[in-house]
Amino acid sequence: MATTSPSERLVIAGPSSLLHPSPSTSSPKQFLLLPHPRTALPAYFLPSAASSSSTPSSAEPTAEEYDEIYELQSSKSDRKARSWFLGGSKGEGDEEGESAETRGLAGEKGWVIQDFSLHLLSRIDSAFLLLPMLDVLLPPPTPKSTTEPAPTSAPATLLVDSGSYLPAEDLFESVAGTMHRRLLQARSKLAGKGAAAAPTGVDEEGSWADIPSFGQLSLARKALEKLCSIQKAGEVGTDGKGEQYFRPSPQRIVSFLQRKVLALSTPEVFHSHPATLGRMLDRAVDDPLVAIARANGTLNAQGVSGGGAGAAEGNEKGDLKTRKVRTELALDLVRGYVPTGGRVEELFEVVVKGGLMKELDGEDHGGRDDREAYQVREDEEDADADAEDALREQEAGL
Repeated sequence: MATTSPSERLVIAGPSSLLHPSPSTSSPKQFLLLPHPRTALPAYFLPSAASSSSTPSSAEPTAEEYDEIYELQSSKSDRKARSWFLGGSKGEGDEEGESAETRGLAGEKGWVIQDFSLHLLSRIDSAFLLLPMLDVLLPPPTPKSTTEPAPTSAPATLLVDSGSYLPAEDLFESVAGTMHRRLLQARSKLAGKGAAAAPTGVDEEGSWADIPSFGQLSLARKALEKLCSIQKAGEVGTDGKGEQYFRPSPQRIVSFLQRKVLALSTPEVFHSHPATLGRMLDRAVDDPLVAIARANGTLNAQGVSGGGAGAAEGNEKGDLKTRKVRTELALDLVRGYVPTGGRVEELFEVVVKGGLMKELDGEDHGGRDDREAYQVREDEEDADADAEDALREQEAGL
């Protein structure tokens, strides 16, 4: 994907339909500058209409037809200073103002791009982009007490809806103003400490303009329906919907995050990504019984048991251990897209993580209780049998 001048060119890897749009397309792809789900700092995202869209290739998709969005990520090695050497086709590399160094080496047409970063376009669920926006509308997190012990279960108040219902347009406008003020405050603090400024691209005055633009996309409306309570008012329109009002729903947010963690923690997901998730699982599982089970072929890398009945006990422990590790890894992956310092993070840590790990710990504890109870019953039965034998011997002696 080329930009306006050689110094601004980036090396981007992503879907061909995004990087090489049809020549008949009326306008180039337009990035949106939105709060990153984790940090709330400005980051680039590229909306796209799926290839199944009925829009002709020569027409710009409407807001209703944008149903996918991609995050622009950067991967860069800090070990050595490197550059990209890119060759160009005939007619390229001759733009006005380009030097011989920019065009390439040995007179070949092309470019030398000083920044060696590789930028990736990776598809992201739009609901993650909505999390930091809804976080500013939720109550602040519960203050942590230094004297009272941590609760063993999530307080019911965490899952209670609060605040006012708003039309989608008003909701995104309100969020844009609040997040804009917070960003300027963060920049001011960083500048006062002599640290590097946060990424630029948001106006110093007004609001965060791309947030309302994001709110107009159909994918943003679908994300609202996932994460918000909805009320309808007024007459039903031709689309079958009345006027809709939205309010962040902690319960829906928790359900969304739980589904993501559970989907990522399945053996099939780890099996389909052996070089990344599979390797992470191998490093994280540090249990001699699990290692022995794997070496014997009775437990594979995803924690799926195999082998005969004699390996059942080792498989049971190995499988439970591996399931816990898979869940912990999935929690870490999802946490990378959970906004920090707010109510959403509290919901994730207390309700999602706490609930899943408590369930697994309870399963482990319950299994031990069952085995211990079985052993106690077996010992009692042996003692009763011994007592009966002694009584019969005594009677026979009489």
